[in-house]
Amino acid sequence: MNEENFKSLINVETKKINLENHYWLKPELLSKIGIIAHNLQELSLRRMNLLTNMNFKDIFEACHHLVSIDFADCTGLHSTALQLCFKNNKTLKEIQLSGCINAIDDASIRLVPTLENIQFIDVSYGKKLTDHGLVNFGEKKLPIDSITLNGCTGITSLGLAVLIGSCSATLVNYEGAFLD
Repeated sequence: MNEENFKSLINVETKKINLENHYWLKPELLSKIGIIAHNLQELSLRRMNLLTNMNFKDIFEACHHLVSIDFADCTGLHSTALQLCFKNNKTLKEIQLSGCINAIDDASIRLVPTLENIQFIDVSYGKKLTDHGLVNFGEKKLPIDSITLNGCTGITSLGLAVLIGSCSATLVNYEGAFLD
């Protein structure tokens, strides 16, 4: 697929886009996904390291219906754009952010408890994430059934207890390897 083909395939009716490893698509084009396909519900840009925080910001300013995101290993995504994503997409159910080392921090994770339909969270290798970011999960009852925190070395058993306490009735899958 080239850029012309891609532009001809997406429109306001597009609900799902998976562009994992599509390195040849220019960031300038990808930053317009939200404008062109603003009813988008599922977006995967896994391993698209050419995208900058500004590109992600442009996408999230226009997308307000996302249910599932997969930005694993997108190092250009930072906390500010991720926070915009969470604020503009209250219908999110699945968050795949493993390896987003610049996006996963206390400021962004504090918004996750506002996503009342959230079911799946993978923030593995979010080394900037600490117990302070997990405090907002306290007193919440969320429908989370899967949590993956591999390599989140800033989290202690105290923060983990708060997070798991918010979804103890629904949690069926937990991964937490390489925690300190």
